[in-house]
Amino acid sequence: MRVSTAVLVILSVVIVTAISVELGELYPFMLLGVVFLVLAGGVFLAENGHLLLARLGLRLERAGHSYVRALFGAYASHFDEHLLMELHYVAPNLLMQIIMQNHDGRFSRAIDVGCGTGLCGPLFAPFCTRLIGVDLSPDMLAEAEKKACYDDLIAADFNLYLNANPDAADLILAADVLVYSGTLSGPISAIATALKPGAMAAFTLEDLGETDTSTGWKLGRSGRYAHTTRYVRMVAERAGLEIADFQYAELRQQGGEPVAGQVWLLRKLLDDPAHPHIRSVDGNERIL
Repeated sequence: MRVSTAVLVILSVVIVTAISVELGELYPFMLLGVVFLVLAGGVFLAENGHLLLARLGLRLERAGHSYVRALFGAYASHFDEHLLMELHYVAPNLLMQIIMQNHDGRFSRAIDVGCGTGLCGPLFAPFCTRLIGVDLSPDMLAEAEKKACYDDLIAADFNLYLNANPDAADLILAADVLVYSGTLSGPISAIATALKPGAMAAFTLEDLGETDTSTGWKLGRSGRYAHTTRYVRMVAERAGLEIADFQYAELRQQGGEPVAGQVWLLRKLLDDPAHPHIRSVDGNERIL
């Protein structure tokens, strides 16, 4: 259901109530009207509650699935044009840049989580033997399929998919995806699970600076989250991932202003992160 559908349901309640008054059978129809109104309100809050609460300045740990599906389902048909032409979105290019600066070979199995309409596909497909796209929105995946860059497209929560496929990928991409989660321990742990030892993950985040927050992240009025680098480093190390590279960059335009971002390249350690002494992939021992 989209917001417009919820509005139609509310209008139907008004019509049903008016008819019930005209027929003199008020109470049964009013009860039916109340039920429809509650259902419509539930749909509206599920699909828009996250953004409403964000603009009220309230703290939520992540955007709900219903909100994400509704947002990108309605957005799918004009997503590419809006992001590339109006918002000057460059997250996929930033991921390509940081990966190419640190890797000179092909990838046997890459997973593009939150792949959306597949903007990463044309960039990465030539360097991947197998490229898999995962997204919550079937509408976005339908657009991604048109690009003919992916070997498989899967409608799923990427956290569940990654956790169900341990040691499966030598590259994981997340362009403008983790910005819909405040706490990153779950997503980054899932990424670590799905990576082969020594494999890499590249993702973008919006930059919170080094603001002193109790959480390391903040929900903005846009409905997206920004993070501190200190928080990301902490979560990555706890998941057994080392920082292969990091860059600050402008991700896109928002309201005519550049959005300050972070570009991360993490690598899964070869040894067990449960041990206090860890030998990283470059052979240097360090103590956590």
